[in-house]
Amino acid sequence: MLGRFGGAGFAATMHNFGQRGFPAILVFLMIIVEFAGSLGLILGLLSRIAAFAIAVDMTVPAITVTSKFGMLINWPVNRKGREWNSSF
Repeated sequence: MLGRFGGAGFAATMHNFGQRGFPAILVFLMIIVEFAGSLGLILGLLSRIAAFAIAVDMTVPAITVTSKFGMLINWPVNRKGREWNSSF
């Protein structure tokens, strides 16, 4: 949110997610939840509510990222986005 520690900052995050098609209000809520939720967990303030908010916030990327390739990763199967690496 503040652009510290290598982060993009509030304005850049709003712009980048806006270009990807996310509504501005949802991006704003995501930034606030991640910032205030982490502070709430660190300080122990409303920790159950903060943990729930962060869990809901992290569910959205999990769904959007895995919607292309599926939830379960099956590395030996050669599909789009899954190349088999014989070094493992």
